[in-house]
Amino acid sequence: MRVFIIIDETVFFHPDFISDFIKRTPDEVVGACLVTKVGKKNNIEQYMVRNFYHLYLSEIMGLGMSKIRLMLKSVFDRSRDYTVKSVFNRNHIPFRNVEYKLGTRENIDYIRSFEPDVIVSSQSLYLNEEVLSIPKKCCINRHSGLLPRNGGLWPGFQAVRKGEEYTGTSIHTMTTEIDGGQVLSQIPVRIYPGETLWKIYEECFRVSSTALLEALDKIRKDDYTPVINGYEKEYYSFPTDAQWKEFRSHGGRYI
Repeated sequence: MRVFIIIDETVFFHPDFISDFIKRTPDEVVGACLVTKVGKKNNIEQYMVRNFYHLYLSEIMGLGMSKIRLMLKSVFDRSRDYTVKSVFNRNHIPFRNVEYKLGTRENIDYIRSFEPDVIVSSQSLYLNEEVLSIPKKCCINRHSGLLPRNGGLWPGFQAVRKGEEYTGTSIHTMTTEIDGGQVLSQIPVRIYPGETLWKIYEECFRVSSTALLEALDKIRKDDYTPVINGYEKEYYSFPTDAQWKEFRSHGGRYI
């Protein structure tokens, strides 16, 4: 099965996730789009800069030092890959850089040239109807939450804010509705008291390749039977001031 990947470039979590996935499907990934710039609406870093006052000083320092450390390692440590670009290069995966908008004629023609059976998405840009119609089978998305609960942005944050015991990773078919479609695979992740968002997302990404492989196995068999968990459908944008207060009241910490 021919798999095309659309993924954000970030030193956090994505490199390890996509490296593990490619190692476990060495002959299926035929190409990729690497999202290097995202607009203000969905840009997490810009949101954090605008809302830095919600973070403790220790969290700001920890986040900054983690990013600097990983960026330096990406330059000086050649024993492993610290960027998605490096993962693609090491595995000889052809890719195209994408900025701000995926649905341009150039990007669409590039994706279509690989004749994918499935498009796998783990990124911040919107996929329009034309992109969704490219693969022979379907487009699927990786989400760090137990859909249909906590759809949208920062599902781990919302889970902690509401005092939930579990978040997880969901792989779902994509429609023009954000985080819509059928959930094909889902792996719960326990949220322990006092656990940081960093650790929660680290664990969600650790199980992501397994969840993705489970979903792809179903797609090969044309099995789109949805995972039913009984959760109500929810959608969230970036956290509001009131939601930050709830997050802190439940012992929430960023890093």
